Amino acid sequence: MTGLTLNLDLSNIHKNPEINAGLVRREKIAFFDKVRSKVAEHVFLGGDAVAKDKDIPNQNGITHVLNCVDFVCPKYFKCDFIYWTLWLQDSPSEDITSILYDVFDYFEEVREQHGRVFVHCYQGVSRSTSLVIGYIMWREGQSFDDAFECVKSARGIADPNIGFACQLLQCQKKVHAFPLSPSSLLRMYRVAPHSPYDLLHLIPKMLNDPSPSTLDSKGAFIIHIPSSIYVWIGRKSEAVTTRTRAWP
Repeated sequence: MTGLTLNLDLSNIHKNPEINAGLVRREKIAFFDKVRSKVAEHVFLGGDAVAKDKDIPNQNGITHVLNCVDFVCPKYFKCDFIYWTLWLQDSPSEDITSILYDVFDYFEEVREQHGRVFVHCYQGVSRSTSLVIGYIMWREGQSFDDAFECVKSARGIADPNIGFACQLLQCQKKVHAFPLSPSSLLRMYRVAPHSPYDLLHLIPKMLNDPSPSTLDSKGAFIIHIPSSIYVWIGRKSEAVTTRTRAWP
């Protein structure tokens, strides 16, 4: 009886499970690199490789593109799609909560126009998926876990960084929280640019320690209590705004 020789390539197998996990992650990212992932009828997710391939968005009737990383990925086809750009760092300290409702409005406008939006960052792993998870939470009334599972089932490499995940969990808590003290009834926001790359895109950024001492004569603030919303504009804020608009 003739014996058979079976040759196994064990070059990619390591005793260290962390190395194996890293290999699997890279392979998954490579697999999804040119995949546009359908999360909803009007929302698709992906990365830069899809964003720069005009044929892939065209296959899905894409009309709009939300580019989350304009400092990394340019607007490749400005004449073919309607672009909106953000400048998000994939850092746990990056604040995404202050732009979420702008993003929700944008997605809803696309839906009402019977369009489709392709949302992308560089790899379609953290930044873009976090915004879509937040949208699913808001529109469908889902928990973070359920919305995350929904997005991950469509795009297997979806993995918000720990900071984004915590911010979305905090949003979930605020929606369902019952105020425990008078101080928890007060929320204050400073009106500030979303990014130094876009000084005229102003958004409300929540202050962690709301108090009268945080009010600055050079800024504008939103003060939110359960019964009312107030806008506080510092007497020197107009001069600051004028200089900002004149920025080259």
